[in-house]
Amino acid sequence: MLAGWQIAGITSINSGQPVSRISENTNGFLRGGRPNIVGDPAAGNQTANLYWFNPNACAPAADGTYGNSVRAEWRQPGRNQTDLSLSKNWTFNGTQRFQFRVDAINAFNHTQWLADPNVAGLDNTCLTSLTTCNPSNDTFGQILNTRAPREIQLGFKFYW
Repeated sequence: MLAGWQIAGITSINSGQPVSRISENTNGFLRGGRPNIVGDPAAGNQTANLYWFNPNACAPAADGTYGNSVRAEWRQPGRNQTDLSLSKNWTFNGTQRFQFRVDAINAFNHTQWLADPNVAGLDNTCLTSLTTCNPSNDTFGQILNTRAPREIQLGFKFYW
């Protein structure tokens, strides 16, 4: 009963990808497409459904100018996930084997914030009209999705 057990695991730890840039309404091409940074973008409260970055740090550039924002002002959330597998093998006739296994994906159930790649991970509903954006009522700067929570799967295999 104690022989034939196997355990395996893999841990993935990644920093978040850089947010390429934010853009603003060009006001009929009277100004460039980048806003001014007027505060600390990293001052957001990076917890559930709160601001990943400070939306008040962005302001529209004046007509006839380009904003001072740069590429990759901040990064998307990182990832920390451990997958584990536990299996028990029974051998028959020397070459045949029966295996029972349990796989746990995201075994420690860490919340993995998921960025939407179409909007650089951030709900940018007010980016197209930054002049009328009201961060207190908008989701600009929030990450609203997560990857799947812990998943456990069972399996049986017969090797011959």
